[in-house]
Amino acid sequence: MVPFERSLVYQWLMHVNCPMVRKQYIGSLFVGILLLLTTAGWGQAKLTMYLSESDTAVEAQVVLQAPVKLGAILFSVNWDPLTLGYSGIKDLFDNGVPELTIGTYQANKGKVIFLWTSPDPLDNEFDFTQGLPLVTFRFRKIFPGPAYVFFNDDPAVIEIADLDNNPLSVEIRTENYEGGIMNGKVYWDANEDCQFILEKGIPHRMVELTDVKTGKLYRRLTNDDGEFWFPVADGTYRINTYDPTEGWESCAIDQEVVVAAGNAPYQYLGEHPVRACTQLHVETSMLDSRPCSSSKLYVSYANLGALPATNAKLWIILDPAMSLVQATIPSVAHGDTLFFSLGTLQPLEQYTQSLSVRIDCNVLSGLTHCLESGIFADNSCDAGTWNEGVIAVKSECEGDSIKFQLRNVGPGDMTKPASFVITEDVVIFLKDDNVRLNQLAQESISIPTTTHTYRLEVRQPDGYPGVSHTFTYKEGCPSVGTASPGIITQFPMYDEELNYSRLCINNERVFIPNRKQSLPEGVGLEHRIDQHTQLSFTIQFQNTLQDTAHTVVILDTLSEWLDPRTIQVGPASHPFTYDLNENGVIRFVFSNVNLPGKSTDSPSSVGFITYTILPYENAPAGVHVQSRAVVYYDLKGPYLTNETDHLIKAQILDVVPTNPDAKYNGLQISVFPNPSQGEITLSVLNQGSLNDLEMEMVDPYGVKLWRQKMNFSTIHFLPEVRNTGMYFIRIYHEGKPVGVAKLFLLR
Repeated sequence: MVPFERSLVYQWLMHVNCPMVRKQYIGSLFVGILLLLTTAGWGQAKLTMYLSESDTAVEAQVVLQAPVKLGAILFSVNWDPLTLGYSGIKDLFDNGVPELTIGTYQANKGKVIFLWTSPDPLDNEFDFTQGLPLVTFRFRKIFPGPAYVFFNDDPAVIEIADLDNNPLSVEIRTENYEGGIMNGKVYWDANEDCQFILEKGIPHRMVELTDVKTGKLYRRLTNDDGEFWFPVADGTYRINTYDPTEGWESCAIDQEVVVAAGNAPYQYLGEHPVRACTQLHVETSMLDSRPCSSSKLYVSYANLGALPATNAKLWIILDPAMSLVQATIPSVAHGDTLFFSLGTLQPLEQYTQSLSVRIDCNVLSGLTHCLESGIFADNSCDAGTWNEGVIAVKSECEGDSIKFQLRNVGPGDMTKPASFVITEDVVIFLKDDNVRLNQLAQESISIPTTTHTYRLEVRQPDGYPGVSHTFTYKEGCPSVGTASPGIITQFPMYDEELNYSRLCINNERVFIPNRKQSLPEGVGLEHRIDQHTQLSFTIQFQNTLQDTAHTVVILDTLSEWLDPRTIQVGPASHPFTYDLNENGVIRFVFSNVNLPGKSTDSPSSVGFITYTILPYENAPAGVHVQSRAVVYYDLKGPYLTNETDHLIKAQILDVVPTNPDAKYNGLQISVFPNPSQGEITLSVLNQGSLNDLEMEMVDPYGVKLWRQKMNFSTIHFLPEVRNTGMYFIRIYHEGKPVGVAKLFLLR
């Protein structure tokens, strides 16, 4: 065996002038020569870490036991940088210069290197046979949580050699762990050889670990550098990665890993792209929605593919009650759409822009405001080819009616039917499952307006590769006003496509700290959703303490009915990092956020984070999707948010109408028979002391057929119409519409 001072590693280190550079590259060099160094073993060394912790700090003492005197010691220590911050060392075992022994260039990422060589290669004074403390690493707690500190092969592999440069086998152990740590890196296999050669890590990739014996599944997200780690017990595991875009292919599927005596080999999990296009992602969010004031609209977008996205453009359609005040990048308006040129977006990079928008002063409190956004580039991946019809919708008030319009704006006729449903608040008002329009043809539906909210939702034909649903709505009309603002946010947004986002918010005049909001809220008092409804959660926080909060940590435990594979993290008010642990807790950390106390600077004391997620496709009807987050300000907390609750049901809409006006709560309209070929019996039930009622009959296009007074609560009439179809009967009291019933006539 070549003496260490004559080895390639030693000579290379001596020719690198900068000690920090030596430490930066030593890990990669050891990877290359690891097989050579481990061809023979000359005894066993034991590295043991002893952890001690207080409420605010953690110390990790490293003790080395070896049967012989040593010529070189190399190892890496890692920790969770979202939980612990590096504070330095103490009790270094020799009198050397600490900066030459401890490499801290990646301490902000939770990594340090320990590298020591004997001052005298022929002999030294240190006796490791009984165990010798080498160093104690010190950390400060960022928030109260498990203190994971462990040995690792990254950035430098663990190597211990005797005075003749003979390698020793090494047993590593952390005393307060019952098992060990399995860690690794998901990397971009650029040359598609499935061999890691200092390649770029893939951030925020889902890593799935399955215990072969129990079948239990653990999931984690990689960090910004593509790294991950799991605390595990001894056993055999299968490890995989999951890409939600289906644009990357893994080098290995169900790769088996054995953990023995708390030790697991470092895992390199390669992926390479399978499409010659790039997948873009966009999300939007707002923190403040007060009328008559400027609010920030945050837009996050990312290139999830492997190619630069060239000539990328972002488009935004603001709500009619919103206007653009200022943007960080220039925009060009085409009709109601704003276009922003983004240039080239680099692979696997995420970006954020903020726009200042203003909500009109004269809007009704609680009214809904919706905006849409999308992103595309010259080389974006197409959702798929489609040569048939696509429905676009719009709505407008015309006197005392609402006119809904459906138009085929697709590249061809509709060979497959679309369907639509009109709801009155959350009640099914009108349905049609067989809408077929030729290219550029349109169909209009007019319904009598009341103070209710009316919403038209269209489901595109089966097989359409774009956004599956579209909708339009009116929260009452100027002629009658509105009694039910804000209902629209109960319904799905239908923005599951990565390159499209729809945001609907209800304007508010107050800010509520430590609140978790969901979009949609869910239909009705039960907050009903179906298994295909994407949920968007926004967690907003405010430092209500006196002191400045330097670090804010949010922990959000996912419901067992939500699929972690579908997580997409959106915009936030401040820079942040995040991860998902094996217990299904997603954690957001805002470091150096420096939020002043509310009493000092209220506008600057607030922040938020947004993410989206889908339920499991097999989530059974009747289960509740419940979730609550906790917030820590430095080490103060936890501060609990409210609990969100959604009930999964196959049918989310009501079929029995309700009236939001308390005066007419018990009013019921009965039309019999329905459908009908002849005489109709119309009854207004539970009208109590309500007198002077009138009825009006209109066709689907809003044309009034006749109107008459109801001298009794029940009347009989024979409609003089010739066409089969849907008609509407509207009931008035004191000139105000108080209820509507549907009538289907057969002719």
